[in-house]
Parts: sequence; structure tokens; C-alpha cells
Amino acid sequence: MQESGGKRKEVGGFSFVELMVVIALIGILSAISIPSFLSGLPEKRLKAAVRNVYADLHKARSLAVKKNKKITVRFDEAGRYYYFDEDESGTAGNNEWNADEEGGNLADYGEVIFGQGKATKNWNKKLIKNVASYKGIYFKAVGTADNDSVYLQYPGDDVCYAITTTRYGKIQIRRFDGVSWDTD
Repeated sequence: MQESGGKRKEVGGFSFVELMVVIALIGILSAISIPSFLSGLPEKRLKAAVRNVYADLHKARSLAVKKNKKITVRFDEAGRYYYFDEDESGTAGNNEWNADEEGGNLADYGEVIFGQGKATKNWNKKLIKNVASYKGIYFKAVGTADNDSVYLQYPGDDVCYAITTTRYGKIQIRRFDGVSWDTD
């Protein structure tokens, strides 16, 4: 307390002990919550990559309709990227990612890779083919596509996601939890 002009004035604040108790509580809560946050980070990155590929497949479908030509989304397993390859004069394009072509890079999502985790068969009990063994997902000028899928996973994890197209051009996300497939 201070005296000024014969009156006492209260000075508020925290004591050193109170401040140290609050800092200790923040430290304890952080030590408890950070490991659980970090353990969920790979799944969050995988989901973000899946949502981005899903959105890009929608974009490729719209581009095929807009340009009235076949657009193939090609996947490079080794490079961990994908790109839109436009149909040139009835061919499947040049099979290379050029700077002017749209696409995405899985490296933007940490260690996310193309792969099906422990899933050997899809939801229809058909064997899953390796990304490197197929030519990509294509959309015709009218927006239709073949029944096809691309799979994304986090290395060493049982969980994987499939982004699937139907012959009507519908695009769907499915999740494999290590045992069975669910529609996301």
C-alpha cells in the first residue's frame, strides 16, 4: 500500500508464488496434451491430402466438360505427385508433368504416399492394383469416367483412403481401417 496525500492506495497484482503456480499448471497441461496431438498428426495430414486429391479430381472432371476433351489425372508413385494430362488429338497426352499443367504433390503433406496400406481387396472384394501399374483416372468430355480408384496412406499405417470414380463421374472417398472399408 502507498500513501499519497494522507490516503492509502491499494496496489493490485500477483505474487511470485501465484505466478509460478500458473506457469507450472500450463507446463503440466502442455506435457499431457502435446503427445496426443502429435500422435494424431499423421492421420490429419493424410485426410488433408485425400481431400485435396478429391477436390482436384472434381476440378479435372469440370475441366474435361469445360474444354470438351478427355482429361487424365496421372499419378507418379516414385515422385509422389499427380497431374492433369490433357488429351491431345486422340492420344493420352505426353505422360509428363509440365509447368502449365495442374496437379499436386503429396510431399506437401509430410510422408503421405500412394498406397493401399494392408488392404489387398477393395470394398467389392476385387484385388487392388498398384498405382504404378495403371494409367490414371480419366474423365471424358461429358464428365463420365471409368470405375477406378487411387489409394493414399501414411507409411507403416494400416489405414488408407481410396478416392474412387464411377462410370457416371461420381467421385467418392472410402476409408480402410485395417479390417474393413467405410464410406467417408
